[in-house]
Amino acid sequence: MKLRVVPLVQYVLDKAKENTSYCPKKVKVKIIHDPAPNAFALGRQTLCITDGLLLLSDDMILGILAHEIGHLSYGHTVIQLLIGGGNIFISGCLLLIKISYWIFSAIMGLFAICSRSGVMGIITAVFAGISTALSWLWVKFCMLFLMWSMRQNEYLADEFAYKIGFGLELATVLDQHISDVPHDGFLSAIYSTHPCNDDRVAALQNLGVPYSRY
Repeated sequence: MKLRVVPLVQYVLDKAKENTSYCPKKVKVKIIHDPAPNAFALGRQTLCITDGLLLLSDDMILGILAHEIGHLSYGHTVIQLLIGGGNIFISGCLLLIKISYWIFSAIMGLFAICSRSGVMGIITAVFAGISTALSWLWVKFCMLFLMWSMRQNEYLADEFAYKIGFGLELATVLDQHISDVPHDGFLSAIYSTHPCNDDRVAALQNLGVPYSRY
């Protein structure tokens, strides 16, 4: 499998070096035993390729490899890791704040019960509500931002493939072989890591790729 894949990776990498100054100098290839045709970038120099990808034609594989080398060239996997790590850190800080709110609310609640003060009960309920709402909103915001960032990175990697000469091959495989994101509503779209394939093909066509399924 590597005897077939490695020359294709090297061919795409040579094209990238001819057309850009920020692509990786070398790429490591890892074969994943999975019948589904797929590939993904890992770290700064690693391409993971399923053996199911080898069922496609060389031209289609070139399009996918160009897209994944685009991810490596832009450092998308590293950026997403940093975003995820930052979100975890801030979420941890919010959790500490939430725990502090709970402790404060418990103290205020006991005080309200002992003093039979309705005002204290209201203050306790407000603090508890604020802590819960802030934590929930932050987690949702972080998740939506990360998903949006990943979708934008897909367009950037598609454009990279086009710039180095594999836009037609990528549009063909997107339209015919690679599985699409679900089309069952707005929430599925905004929580998806990939844009709709039709949108990606349309973006490639807008760049100048002469692709048509007819």
